[in-house]
Amino acid sequence: MEQQLPVSSVAWPLTGPAQPVCSSCLETVSQEADQLLAKPHAEERKENPIPSAELDTLLDRSRALLNVHNDQYDDSIRHTVVKEALQAAYPDRGIAALPLAVERRQDNPTYVTWSGSNTVLGDAAKSDRFTLSPETRVTEIVHFEGKCVGVLVRDLRTDMDRFVFARAVVVACGAIGTPQVLYNSNIRPHALGRYLTEQSLSFCQVRIIPPERHLALLTYFVQIVMKRELIEKINTDPRWAERVAHHKEKYPNDPLPIPFTDPEPQVNVPYKSEFPYHVQVHRDAFSYGDVGPKADSRVIVDLRFFGRQDISEHNFVYFGPPEGAKTPMSWTPGLTDSYGMPQPTVG
Repeated sequence: MEQQLPVSSVAWPLTGPAQPVCSSCLETVSQEADQLLAKPHAEERKENPIPSAELDTLLDRSRALLNVHNDQYDDSIRHTVVKEALQAAYPDRGIAALPLAVERRQDNPTYVTWSGSNTVLGDAAKSDRFTLSPETRVTEIVHFEGKCVGVLVRDLRTDMDRFVFARAVVVACGAIGTPQVLYNSNIRPHALGRYLTEQSLSFCQVRIIPPERHLALLTYFVQIVMKRELIEKINTDPRWAERVAHHKEKYPNDPLPIPFTDPEPQVNVPYKSEFPYHVQVHRDAFSYGDVGPKADSRVIVDLRFFGRQDISEHNFVYFGPPEGAKTPMSWTPGLTDSYGMPQPTVG
């Protein structure tokens, strides 16, 4: 479960003690006109309670806070080849580079720096008025006569509780952590924990077969995204001539012309009305995409399809007997998560 920091200063979801989750995985989709701005398609925001103009402003602000770029992989051979192949095959899909909260390092362009909490906080973290409390659980919001007066927190290293006075409290603990804290604070409106929304995800991998390693068994994989001739074209493309020649000189027995340090592709196929999903074409994004020791990751492409989900109050998480339930068969009193908070159960 998530751990929350004191909301009187800042509340970031944590996956473990003092390990802030990077907010860089900004999986927004876009129309062709909004591709560079990574803004949702109109159909994806039709049920959003935030007015469209305000949402645009918030998205622009979040893009700046997260340091989002869509050009940090433009120098990659694989990225360019995959993107151009898809653009040629699907010219009307608005295919472009995937906007990412990432910046390529100036001292060593082989590596990138992904945005994290420090990116968002910036100089604010250096202020004398700012305190970040790691390994601290927000137990409950203390309120009196309808007004919040502070929060009760626990130091997870010492199990000591303390009260933090606050004139204003912002609860930003994630889709599960926020209703969990509110429930434990006896703040329980009907909407609490309801309207959970997550994109459906379908995942597969595609192997780009080098000409001299063609396997009939895997031909259908090649036909999904690209032809194996694309690898041959890398050898003759003047844009890559210097890098390919250097790689071949250093590794003459390597059958691929792709340098080992060539960055992975990061391509986005945006949502459209006739195709109600967006696709991320990339590599090395998630641990479950590991290709194993017998495959060369330079010729593997991951395809992740994200579908739109309707907003429904019947998608919910609860921390006690479900509202209106006579026999809470799926809930046991007193159960807690690993941090001692009420255990969440997805309805």
